[in-house]
Amino acid sequence: MRAILVISILCFSLGSQVTSSLAKSASFAGSWHGGGVVKPHNQATEKTRCRATVRQASASSFTARYSCSSSIGVATQNVRVRKVGTNVYSGSFYNSQHNVRGVVNITVRGNSHSVSLRSAKGTGYIKMRKR
Repeated sequence: MRAILVISILCFSLGSQVTSSLAKSASFAGSWHGGGVVKPHNQATEKTRCRATVRQASASSFTARYSCSSSIGVATQNVRVRKVGTNVYSGSFYNSQHNVRGVVNITVRGNSHSVSLRSAKGTGYIKMRKR
């Protein structure tokens, strides 16, 4: 009887830890808004406003659709990132609209996340808050 009680407690404890871990990584999923700056090569830095929808694709990866606007225009970008560290995600992107290929890094901190983008055509940094 004692053995069954100990096993039940261990299973419950392990189950709670797994559920808690999944809930933490799933907190990146959802609707976001914010803004930042983009710096196309050979052009002035531009302020940008963005919205994003993030969905969990697997236990360690997410897909996201960012839509950002500035005085340069509007850009919509789909990205797929995978977890590379505690609350850190990384991936690459290709934007056929602007023929841009690059790298994206995202760091999640509670109800905010920061995005840095690098490509041969420029850089960007965006700070997002959960809606």
